[in-house]
Amino acid sequence: FRTDRWNAIDADVKFTGERIVHTADLPINHLVTHVKLQDAVLTLDPLNFGVAGGTLSSNIQLDGHATPMQARAALAARHFKIKQLFPKIESVRASVGEINGDARLSATGNSVSALLGSSNGEVKILVEQGTISKFILEAMGLNVGN
Repeated sequence: FRTDRWNAIDADVKFTGERIVHTADLPINHLVTHVKLQDAVLTLDPLNFGVAGGTLSSNIQLDGHATPMQARAALAARHFKIKQLFPKIESVRASVGEINGDARLSATGNSVSALLGSSNGEVKILVEQGTISKFILEAMGLNVGN
């Protein structure tokens, strides 16, 4: 992110994407967002997607005043269908049900990798009406199923 340039312009954009052209590997079908850039603070409130038969609702704020940039995000995943979320993974065929979850994260950094690497906060995930293959949990590094 080149946050030194964010003071050059203010923006207020509302966008709705009813149809998203993508490969079958990306189960996104709808997008609604309100992007606001004011005084070097970029806010996406909301940034909502239709994902795998469910919804991902989020609010994201990136503060370009600080070096490195400071970020905050609140996300809510509802009714993700497990089979639609991982359509190409053979072992998911044994998984059924839905995934719901919430996350509140803060981070610092001037790139996506730096933000992900410095993330701190809380993540909660719940599988409803079904099961997730033990292989999937291990592949994700979430060997908490035991």
